[in-house]
Amino acid sequence: MRLIFFPVLFVLANAQSSEDANVCVTPGCTMIAAYMLNSIDERVDPCEDFHQYACGNFMKKQRYDALDGAGGLMTTQMLHLARADTTSSAARRFWEHVKYCDGQKPYTPDHLKQYMQRFGAVTLLGQPLPAGQKQPSLTDLGLLTQFYGTMSASRRTASGPYVHTFPVGVFTKKDTYEIFLAWPLYQYLCNEYKVNIWRVKADQVEECINSMLDGIVELNAVSGIESLDEKARKKLIEFVQKLNPMLRKMVDSSPKPTELTVKELKAHLPNFDWVKFLQYHTVGRPKSSVTDGTTVQLRGALQIYKEFFDVLDAAEPLVVADFVVWQWLLRVLISPDRDDPCVNTAIQNFDKLFEHYLATDLRSAADMKGANKLLGPVVAAFHEILDENTWIETDTRKYMKARLNGIRVDIGYNSNALDTRMADALAEELPTPTGPYNTVAQLMLAEKARWLAAGYLESYDEISALAVIPPGIVTVPMYSSLPGFPLEVNYGGLGMVLAHELTHSFDEISDLPAGNPGNDSDEFTAKLGCLIEQFGHYEHTNEYLNLTIANNGTLQQTEIIADSNGIRAAFRAYRKERNRLYGKNPPKLPGFQHLTNDQLFFVGMAQPWCGARDEIISDADGVLKDVHPHAELRVKEGLRHLEEFGQAFKCPRDSPMNPAKKCRVLRIIRKH
Repeated sequence: MRLIFFPVLFVLANAQSSEDANVCVTPGCTMIAAYMLNSIDERVDPCEDFHQYACGNFMKKQRYDALDGAGGLMTTQMLHLARADTTSSAARRFWEHVKYCDGQKPYTPDHLKQYMQRFGAVTLLGQPLPAGQKQPSLTDLGLLTQFYGTMSASRRTASGPYVHTFPVGVFTKKDTYEIFLAWPLYQYLCNEYKVNIWRVKADQVEECINSMLDGIVELNAVSGIESLDEKARKKLIEFVQKLNPMLRKMVDSSPKPTELTVKELKAHLPNFDWVKFLQYHTVGRPKSSVTDGTTVQLRGALQIYKEFFDVLDAAEPLVVADFVVWQWLLRVLISPDRDDPCVNTAIQNFDKLFEHYLATDLRSAADMKGANKLLGPVVAAFHEILDENTWIETDTRKYMKARLNGIRVDIGYNSNALDTRMADALAEELPTPTGPYNTVAQLMLAEKARWLAAGYLESYDEISALAVIPPGIVTVPMYSSLPGFPLEVNYGGLGMVLAHELTHSFDEISDLPAGNPGNDSDEFTAKLGCLIEQFGHYEHTNEYLNLTIANNGTLQQTEIIADSNGIRAAFRAYRKERNRLYGKNPPKLPGFQHLTNDQLFFVGMAQPWCGARDEIISDADGVLKDVHPHAELRVKEGLRHLEEFGQAFKCPRDSPMNPAKKCRVLRIIRKH
């Protein structure tokens, strides 16, 4: 991997090594020290806000949202590789798009009017369709709606996860598509009741939606919309009220999918072009890959989808189009600036190019060997944690230990990513950017999850007991196989991720021994409630829409538990390995001699989750729909409940990062 070093750091390291022979000056140590020094803000008290302490300088320096989050250094490296790539036509076209983004101006009312006409929906404004424009078909509306949050799909492969595929579930023996009713943007913005709109009473839905529609008018300086047509408004509210029950059923339904072929899906739900819909999820592979025999998994019961399409079939096409426009307007008005979304879209459109760089430049035999080497100590730490949870019955504890011992690690990537032919072919399909970059046609070419997030999307496969780690995660700042790379960073980064995924191995256990306490254990419920309550205390303010949104700890409970135990197990594993290798005199990083090695572990754990995401965007788009807490919460809540963190930084009792009341629960096991 090509790395940029800071010469001053080498001078510093060499100077200090003469005074302190225990300062590590290997390439691995100096490289990660440069990155960490570039990210940390030691003006912040770590006992007050550890995320800001570990990431403050990193967050100040990021221009684009697309370059933030876990692995900012890796992302920058990928862009560097694309800039230096003189052989791939995809790399050349990517930089054409990025350069175009630099000239983008904020949205104007003229832009919004142009977009609304593309959608074919202007009835909210009380205007007729433009002359010669046809009413949009249900299929076309569905294709638009899937991008803006009503129905979507993801592709899962038998060979392993695509770097850009989201969400990743249990892999099957054959390629499948998972279709699901997503949670439209509107449901997160019911400020009056501090809950998702599908959780409020039926007579409260109208008040919530009217409040949001009024917000669009209040932002007329950006939207150019002075008023909304009352008849169209009423029809839109009625349509949303009919959708709400399906969305609630989707959230409350069993996670077990309904599997059928595309042909069978057509027979059950004939008024929709399913092949065309799924083809939008075949970016970078032949369109013919979707046939009548393609396997599809519906998240939830088939009856939910029948009810969903009954509502769509009964609705006027323009009402559905108004619904799409409404969601789209909210998304645009949340962030009128367009350069960041433009870069995001460019990266999404060229995700196969970045998958190629990840698969060829980052994955190596040394990385694979090193990743598996971390697994043993982490599993041993989990055995200790299981023994400490005496409320778990003996037979169940024995079963869980056996399950841990059978897990292995693999770094997953697709063989077709080893050359750029697929990336180049896809790039040829992309239009040359003209006019506003985020036009509907160009947006439809991008999958909903950006490559960066899914490049870090690890998963646990229950069927094969395999923890699959994408290549993007086996690199700095998560991990490096470079000689001398500090244990603190490898265990705080990749070690924590592995431990997190091991915790997920207990989420869904289908062959539990008799006597398992399950979710109805009083002690388990109390411990889980403690964590959910702590996460639920956080509120996020959206300045543009004047909303305050509470964090959804209930939705995030599985990830909260995995983070909490992942950090705990990784820290134990790190300490044992450190003592085994170095005894009482472990090496220090240059520039960090003032930190203890335990403190350095926690900095190494936090820095992969540095991110300067625009809170205005993330609050409305992800706070209550994402099962993963925001990066900031993952760091702060994951550490403040760990006794060892407070001890390492000598945090006063009841300081923000060392509360007197700490929460700890091992896992979720569903009764069968």
